[in-house]
Amino acid sequence: MMKKLFISLCMAVLLTAMVMIPSVHAEEMDIQSLPFHSIEGFIVNEPETFASLVERSPYIVKGVLSDAKNYLPIEDDPEYISTTGFTHSTLTITESFKGDLKAGDTIPFIEGYFIQEDLHGNPSVVSYFGHQPIIQGREYILFICPGNHAADVGRPWSGAFSETHPWCASFAVPEDGELVLPEHLSAQGEEQYAAWYQSALERYDA
Repeated sequence: MMKKLFISLCMAVLLTAMVMIPSVHAEEMDIQSLPFHSIEGFIVNEPETFASLVERSPYIVKGVLSDAKNYLPIEDDPEYISTTGFTHSTLTITESFKGDLKAGDTIPFIEGYFIQEDLHGNPSVVSYFGHQPIIQGREYILFICPGNHAADVGRPWSGAFSETHPWCASFAVPEDGELVLPEHLSAQGEEQYAAWYQSALERYDA
């Protein structure tokens, strides 16, 4: 497993030179109840404010994820040496605020986490940079960007979108007033997430 990981604005960029194999369907597991492990690294161009997140996100939408598939990392890959796992889903747009996507569009979507099993078959979530897995079937406000489509041809993530920030660019639309706050961030991260969550709701779910 890589000790240090480098990404630009999108997880899709990190996957440009990687090959994956699909494993179990991620949606068949209750990821909220699984043990959580975060792999940290360096993130460049990290937005420092909510306004910066808005500015750097070419697409801002509401949408619902479905059909999650888990892609495990490959070690000792003959071409790329090592690879990064991820989760691939279908995002159905319910409302669009920025960019040329529109309600009813469906797009491939990747998240920077995967589910692995230990030698006893016990599953756990492995997340990059503290990414908070999106709950399948629930509507979210999402700040997203496309991957490098030219370089992605023939890859499992070809044409996929991803969040512009791995742990602070997706916010669940409240159901019965219930906010979905992260459980695996530092105190400082939780404070930032909560503040940006409120800003997202005020601006895009008023």
